[in-house]
Amino acid sequence: MSDSWERLGDEQAIRDVLARYWRGIDRRDPELVLGTYHPGAFDDHGYYKGPVEGFVATLAPGVWSYFANTQHFAGNIQLDFASADRARAESYAVAHHIRFDDERPGATSTAAARAEQAPANASRAGAPTGQDLVFGLRYVDDFERRGGEWRIARRVCAWDWHRVDPVGGIPLPASYFRGAHSKADPVYAHPRPHGRRVGPRELVAKQGCLDALFRYTRGVDRCDLELVRSAYHPDAFDDHGGYQGDVDGFLAWVEPTVMKTFGCTMHKLGNVLITVDGHQAFAETYAVAHHVARRADDAPTAGSPSSSGSPGTPSASGEAATDLVMGVRYLDRLEDRGDGWKIAHRQMSFEWERTLEIGSQREYPGFLRGRRDGSDPVVVAFGGMARSGALRGDAARVAIPASHSSGASGASDASFASSTTKASEGVPPDTDLAALSDRAAIYRQLVRYCRGVDRRDLELVRSTYHPDAFDDHGTYKGDVEGFLAFVCDEVHARFRTTVHKLGQSLIEVDGDVARAESYAICHHVMTEGMAAAMAAPDPAARGEARSGAEAGAGAGAEGQAKTSGSRDVADMVMGIRYVDRFERRAGAWRIARRELRWEWVRTDRLEGLDPGWTLGRVDRGDPLFAFDARSAGGRARAGQNS
Repeated sequence: MSDSWERLGDEQAIRDVLARYWRGIDRRDPELVLGTYHPGAFDDHGYYKGPVEGFVATLAPGVWSYFANTQHFAGNIQLDFASADRARAESYAVAHHIRFDDERPGATSTAAARAEQAPANASRAGAPTGQDLVFGLRYVDDFERRGGEWRIARRVCAWDWHRVDPVGGIPLPASYFRGAHSKADPVYAHPRPHGRRVGPRELVAKQGCLDALFRYTRGVDRCDLELVRSAYHPDAFDDHGGYQGDVDGFLAWVEPTVMKTFGCTMHKLGNVLITVDGHQAFAETYAVAHHVARRADDAPTAGSPSSSGSPGTPSASGEAATDLVMGVRYLDRLEDRGDGWKIAHRQMSFEWERTLEIGSQREYPGFLRGRRDGSDPVVVAFGGMARSGALRGDAARVAIPASHSSGASGASDASFASSTTKASEGVPPDTDLAALSDRAAIYRQLVRYCRGVDRRDLELVRSTYHPDAFDDHGTYKGDVEGFLAFVCDEVHARFRTTVHKLGQSLIEVDGDVARAESYAICHHVMTEGMAAAMAAPDPAARGEARSGAEAGAGAGAEGQAKTSGSRDVADMVMGIRYVDRFERRAGAWRIARRELRWEWVRTDRLEGLDPGWTLGRVDRGDPLFAFDARSAGGRARAGQNS
């Protein structure tokens, strides 16, 4: 059954509250952070457990004065409603905490001094080196609506993995804007949304803005200049740090500077906060941009012409490929001028950057890599939809009954009703609110798939596919039952835990068929014993690793720490895309065909998690399920989410 606009509006309100929380943490705004919780709400952040007011009091001395910068990059937000006014939210996140070598624990923070004294767009003199404390975690939140406003009533952070990365060494010119930890940051020039239900007109506008943002990333990563152009108005201005100017100039800059310089790019979007005012909108979008360098001695693989820019089999030199990784924010003004929502002004904010060695990027046996020469599945299998008006924002224009233009939907819808409509006169509606409902249902299935794999719930994974679906996961190609056996034997048995974190999902619906391209970063955490077993081809050793994984799963990460050889040591990380064909049968959207395409692979060294924190588990002892009795009553797999 299709969702009502009220349900969709409540979901969007909760997503906006979460985005406001991450904005507040990263912009060092205690009032904004506190405003996302109900007064007296309980918060478990590992190092702190108690009323939220106490947690907020720890931020200035314990986080903001200690780190030069933070970026909380989130995705996979799944919502399960227990009642009209109570919901549970599970959000995956990767939290970056940057500290430079000139910072000393217990000393007055020079990072704070730099933020106050230096211009917001000044580069770091000499590009000092430092560390990034990176945590993989999930926020498990009880939301309640009180007085018409959704806020967090209870939060538990479930910690999944931890590593330390080097940062710095990449001096950026002063033209590259750095985000400010004060009112100087551009986000403060725009209204702060509240936690009230989002009305139908604003829902439609937000989806149109998201489509423009998603088209941009697909266009850059697939080297499709015309698709990039379609995300902008013709007179738009773009400030990309190394380029400031009009759209034509930007396209002329990005092709040689990005598309032809790197063997592959992957611009993965995370939390997005969009504020709509009539036919204008402001969007703050977090992103982690990967730029994998093409080596001069790489030879193209068969079927991969050199013009595609895809790295091939490495030479005998064994030289490692590198990935320039940048944590950024896109600060966009979008406008609807009658031909859909497009970017009118873009400014990038550079939060952190580093270069990583990621090993050889040869083709892995059985796996297919994303292509940039027009042969990628999103170009071929999507049947030209990427060139249609449906991707230009027109499909987001809907006819909303006048009775829905104000009232419970909030002030933002009232601004739509009072705004001039001249820009959209004569443009016929292309779809209705049902299209938003379809996209929401498809996205829920994408998120439920990740939850099922990561919580080792094979029934939940099965429920996201049609029974006759086909899955191409690289080393496995076949039906659903075979895929579930593959997941059990090749994923769950080899890794202590996994985290499949989705980014943007560009979903295109055509009747009862839909195509979805979903970016994801997949973490596969290995203990000491598992890493040793994987290095040995002996099946007996593999069996011992599986037994250890199963024993550790029942005890959680705390119990695993007591088991010989169970310390986390490595994380195999893959940047991938899921290219899916969804079909609606008997009213339910499920996967009919899935193809996985990888972009890059690396292995990271991991550090230990504090055993006193609430650690993630792969069984029903995970904090996600501990919430069942209080919130969704264990209905995460119920038909209401299908």
